[in-house]
Amino acid sequence: MSKTIAAISSLLALATCAAAAPSAAVMKDWQDQYSRLEKLIAGEARNQAPASQMLDAQAMILETDRTPADVVLRRAEALLKHLKTLPNAPGLGGLEGRLAAIKARPGLADKDLFFAVKQITREAMLANPLVDFDAILYCERKNLGKDNWGGDHMATVYFGHTQAYGGGLYIVRNIKSDNPEIANVLADSVITSGRWTGQRLTGGAVVSPELSFDGREILFAYAKPAYSGEKRPWEYTEENSFHIFKVNVDGSRLVQLTEGNYNDFDPCYLPNGRIAFVSTRTTGRGTGPIYPRCFPDRAPRQHFLHSMKADGSDIIPLSYHETDEWNPSVTNDGMIVYTRWDYVDRNSNAAQHLWTCYPDGRDPRGPHGNYVHPFSTMEGGDFGPGVFTTRPCCEWHIRSVPKAAGYTGSSLFVACAGPHHGQPFGPLVLIDTSVEDDGLMSQVKRITPNRFPESEIDSKQSWDYGAAWPLSGDYYVVNYLDGLYLLDRFGNVELICKARNLSLRPTEPMPLKARTMPPVIPTQTFQGENATPDAPAATIRVLNAYDSDLPFPKGTKLKELRIIQYFPKSTEALFTPKIGYAEQSLARMVLGTVPVEADGSISFEAPVGKAISFQLLDDHGMAIQAMRSVTYVHPGEQLTCVGCHESKWQAPDRSPRYAAMRRPPSPITPDVGGAEPMNFHRLVKPVLDAKCTPCHQKEKAPPDMSYASLQQYAFYLVGGKPTSGHWLTIPRHGGSRSVPGKHGAYGAPLLKYLDKSHHGTELTAAERRRITMWLDCNSNELGDYENEKAQREGQLVWPLFDVNRDNVLGVETPRPAGAAR
Repeated sequence: MSKTIAAISSLLALATCAAAAPSAAVMKDWQDQYSRLEKLIAGEARNQAPASQMLDAQAMILETDRTPADVVLRRAEALLKHLKTLPNAPGLGGLEGRLAAIKARPGLADKDLFFAVKQITREAMLANPLVDFDAILYCERKNLGKDNWGGDHMATVYFGHTQAYGGGLYIVRNIKSDNPEIANVLADSVITSGRWTGQRLTGGAVVSPELSFDGREILFAYAKPAYSGEKRPWEYTEENSFHIFKVNVDGSRLVQLTEGNYNDFDPCYLPNGRIAFVSTRTTGRGTGPIYPRCFPDRAPRQHFLHSMKADGSDIIPLSYHETDEWNPSVTNDGMIVYTRWDYVDRNSNAAQHLWTCYPDGRDPRGPHGNYVHPFSTMEGGDFGPGVFTTRPCCEWHIRSVPKAAGYTGSSLFVACAGPHHGQPFGPLVLIDTSVEDDGLMSQVKRITPNRFPESEIDSKQSWDYGAAWPLSGDYYVVNYLDGLYLLDRFGNVELICKARNLSLRPTEPMPLKARTMPPVIPTQTFQGENATPDAPAATIRVLNAYDSDLPFPKGTKLKELRIIQYFPKSTEALFTPKIGYAEQSLARMVLGTVPVEADGSISFEAPVGKAISFQLLDDHGMAIQAMRSVTYVHPGEQLTCVGCHESKWQAPDRSPRYAAMRRPPSPITPDVGGAEPMNFHRLVKPVLDAKCTPCHQKEKAPPDMSYASLQQYAFYLVGGKPTSGHWLTIPRHGGSRSVPGKHGAYGAPLLKYLDKSHHGTELTAAERRRITMWLDCNSNELGDYENEKAQREGQLVWPLFDVNRDNVLGVETPRPAGAAR
């Protein structure tokens, strides 16, 4: 080590502005980087990402690279050139001169040259005007791992009982010096308010640090060390769950904000003074926890966006989704950006990507990555490998790139491309939502060249990087392995500090400085303390339902919009019960329909506090287009959509005077069977028994009209991972979108047997609609997850969540469910 440092000192003496030799920690890190580059050049880089997908090809190993020094030389030159283009660029003449002198010196050993170039690179990166801070907030954490129940699954990452203990909340100061100092923020802190008043937070687990806009206060989540070893019972208690706290940056005034038998985490300061966070709470939605559909046993509780006042009071749901959400942060224009798991009638591993909503939860939208190729598998046989070899599986810790010279918008985001079956680590990506989404990689550029876990390689590989804080679209503070680093688009990476506990990872870094507060967007929902009796009734409007990015069949005439409610899963294990033919299909209820005007406009009274989706019905009363996702509205919300899957990258036509907007909102009219959970044995079986079963029994001809016998005639889309075949490309039942004219009854073999051409079959209009509506709605058997036997006997069973029996439709101008058609 001493010989190497002496050699570097000799090389630095070539320039009059020579710098001091690096610290031992930095030298050790450079040696590790040298060894990794040697392995990459020797062959490991053969599996790196294609150059066309990189933000900058300099971050790759190039064919011209023969030694590690080759790599760092070209990256250093690229860095120095780019730094000169920044506002308030530092004087770099000295560094450029030293680099030229080193390159010109003959006979240098490659490692000596490498270290000398790294010294120049380090000085340049620390001189970056964007590094206008000298302290960083972060936490040290990781999950136990080993299996899904140890946190090696995205749905179990943020539970207190899946954490490795011994982490903490830290600030590293003097980052530009040779000896940065790490302080434990909570070392002397005592809780001054909350359930645990008088206690200290020691020895447990810390996640989700968040610095206030003025740089004075920290939010974070903490779980106590409730167990002595790594063998943990699968249970949820107040003692083993994450709760949210806030503390001053100097460790004073530690306050507990949340409590109870819930995991509360990912707190985020909002410009309006409230705090967004994620929680397993289901208050106001029903009794007990909500579960995912995919775990065979010990299913994790699902967690969703919530909001509270700065003192922890007035907790309200921002989301009524039915599967997990994570990592809210605030965009430059004051919106919330977060990760949402979205698999309604489609593959469970295909959509864990970027969503946005207003700070009051209004108008959740997925401008990126929610619909992937192939869109449909209704026709053909070769659908390709699909999403899992072409783009990130999941996107974690999404952060808005700050405004800067040449960029003043809110369309650029940095994220960590992690796995579904793993922890939130992986390659770093830059997402640009101003680019039209092609369902593949059009909006994504790779910052780092390693492959995406689970989509391109094994889910437990390529975990080098963790959460990143963007200083710009080109420079970042990141977690890399067991340290915090400065990283640039060219692949230069320089150590800030190593973890205090090397068995954990220092992650979720934030520069310790004040930052510009985004604008305050007025609250336009009426929940919690904002509720008022004179609030407007919630409504939904669509300007033109014909506005779709996928064309409708020629001559299509839209007549109705069907509103479907999806019920969260209330039972813990996979297939308890199996709702229908499709893997992990959601139970649902048709709330009813509203009219579509001749110009395609729609306006209706909105169901509040429910996960809902829509189907467009043609003049035959069948679904011509369907939504394979959900939205929701809050009390008083006025939701407006441009079209049905309209292009998000084209301005809407605002010239027409839409007919539906010139009249009061339509009430929801219950459909055949009434507004109740869709149960095959109540909705369809009576029709089949009356009109089909006698003839089939007489002729001893299949099917026998039992639910199982109709599978090959029905229409259904996978709701999770199929038991056989590729996840997205399974023929007829895969894809991520509904192609107009090929969904539901129109795509079901059963349709051709529903008229007189089939042995004189005669169905009334209502009977036919019962069957086609069932086919349109994924041909499920059961309408809920409870009382399976009673449902098969034709009894009405109501779900535990998101249904008020006194106002089944959920509209704010209560109307009785009404008679069936």
